[in-house]
Amino acid sequence: MSQKDMVDTLTQEGFEINERELTRVRLRYKWHLREARSNGKKSKKGAQNKKRKAPARGHGVIEQLGNAILVRVLGLRAGTCH
Repeated sequence: MSQKDMVDTLTQEGFEINERELTRVRLRYKWHLREARSNGKKSKKGAQNKKRKAPARGHGVIEQLGNAILVRVLGLRAGTCH
């Protein structure tokens, strides 16, 4: 999925965001775009060792969008953070 596709999807789901704001959210949470794979399958070792991040409690637009995405992707509730 490209950056433009992400912005279009988020806009359709009711978020008011532009490409620059989405880039800031992706960089803040280290959500990098994948490069095209040319040979073989992706290793599953990295995916097994990753820890899930809980949504941060922020009040800015970028924090709210990041939290909403984390809640949707990880299935977490905003009140479960300590």
